[in-house]
Amino acid sequence: MEGGDSACWGGVEYDRAAVGVTMTFLSVSLEHLFLLLLVFITRVLFLSLPTIRSATSDTNFHIWFSNTFFKTNKSLSHKKYPGSIVDGKIVYPPIPHIFLSFVKKKYICFVGAFLNILFDYFSAVVCYWVVVIYLNELPMGIDGQILSRPFISSILFATTPLLHPVNARLTGIGGRTIGPFLILVYFCFLGNVLIYDELFYVVFLGPIALLIILSSQFALQVLLFFSAFLTLFYMDILPLGLALVVVFLSFKFNIFGTREQLVGKIQHLKWYLDKNANPKPLNRNTLDVLLAVLGFSKNPGRACMLLFKRVTPFILAYSLPCFWALVYIFWTKSFHSFQGGQTIELYFCLMITISFIVFVLTSFRPLIILGEAERYVEYTVPFMCFVLVFFAAYSGVDWILPYVVIVNVLFVILNYMILSEDIIRLNLKTESLQLFDDQLIKFLSSISGLRCVTIPLKLSYSLSSSLSSEHKFYFPAIFTEKDGLLYTLEDCVVYDKIKPAISKLSNKYNLNYLVVENNYYRNTYIPDCGPVEHDCLIKIFSNDKYSVFEIVAT
Repeated sequence: MEGGDSACWGGVEYDRAAVGVTMTFLSVSLEHLFLLLLVFITRVLFLSLPTIRSATSDTNFHIWFSNTFFKTNKSLSHKKYPGSIVDGKIVYPPIPHIFLSFVKKKYICFVGAFLNILFDYFSAVVCYWVVVIYLNELPMGIDGQILSRPFISSILFATTPLLHPVNARLTGIGGRTIGPFLILVYFCFLGNVLIYDELFYVVFLGPIALLIILSSQFALQVLLFFSAFLTLFYMDILPLGLALVVVFLSFKFNIFGTREQLVGKIQHLKWYLDKNANPKPLNRNTLDVLLAVLGFSKNPGRACMLLFKRVTPFILAYSLPCFWALVYIFWTKSFHSFQGGQTIELYFCLMITISFIVFVLTSFRPLIILGEAERYVEYTVPFMCFVLVFFAAYSGVDWILPYVVIVNVLFVILNYMILSEDIIRLNLKTESLQLFDDQLIKFLSSISGLRCVTIPLKLSYSLSSSLSSEHKFYFPAIFTEKDGLLYTLEDCVVYDKIKPAISKLSNKYNLNYLVVENNYYRNTYIPDCGPVEHDCLIKIFSNDKYSVFEIVAT
């Protein structure tokens, strides 16, 4: 048979539509399988780097929070932890740690890293289907295409250098990728409401916003910033109003402990703003950093390190090839659709613009306390991929897209080389610290009535997770019933450094032991931490890494 809905090949009649559906399914499956491999390979590459995990690493907190807190409370809400000297709660977004709370302690880092990569893959899948829906595109292998535009959009996202470790995005085990995934879904749904008046999606926005609050503190900041600017651009109260309503209801009804979490976040920002408690919140884009970069000839290694890690405009310049491809297209082409009023393309462009506005605002004081500026742009990388694919298609310059992917990969390799050189150089100087020290744990477990402070303070998390709750520690971020986190303002310079002398802190909290990581201990003074008085300390344990002192009454 020829023509119609059926055909004959090799004497066998078949249905054209059925074959088309089968080819489409197979093509989509192959693209998603390749995408999965690409996402995992480019990110596992960075996890293969030798790491130096110090006692001040945030990983210690995440392991303790996942392994100890949830197994003690078995609840989403923030409850009192019995192993803390300060009577209060840990207020931190719990959702990323719920998954890890079901994992044995020795597998937490592995599963945490796997989940980080998995949520990046979910974001890449969203990039794929957004292009399918809005461009009405078919997958590869259909109508003679080698690479489909949806697939190119997803691999542009998967290979963007900004999403690979310029910072600790992949090496940590917190909510660094679940937050961007939820933000992506939230603002895609919000775009349908604003542009197409599809109010049905409002039903999903509230629950997603609540998940954002429970998943990532930084994602909550992104939600509020982006919603506020969308309200200004569209002169529509819905974006900001909806976000504020969810935040208000979460606070009012304390949904899964969100009230303490929100109050703790405000107090945390207040602590950052206190110049006496925290004189240098983030050493980025400061005059001393710029002078060090300009003095390249004096110390090339340090200048390059500061340039790639502390100068945020440069970080964006080499981490976003997609952006420069967009600049080229916008500069050389004109788009009739861009002049047609409110379109989904314009909405995505606004999201990118907003992220750059927030990037500038948070690159300098006082808003530098709101986190690394480039992370705000990180949240709009998917929108950048959408817009690039959309306008490359409209203007007939699809040829540029494979080249952008190639440049992405080259800069990812450059990132890897920079980090490899830095870490290998450090490994040649000092031995990597293990997260737990068996000798120390055995010794501390034999002490009854232990009430301990550690230097650095974050060491308390790793020690506490290896001991019973009868061994109590001073934690730097417990939410108290009376004053929230204000005690941290009085006691701490930064997260891992105490402000008062040991004797004063001991009298305040009835402490009887001090554990010090030897790298922090220098004769009679701990740099930036305050003095350690010999007349109130008796060393009772020491090895290559740690020392334990008994604090005697003064």
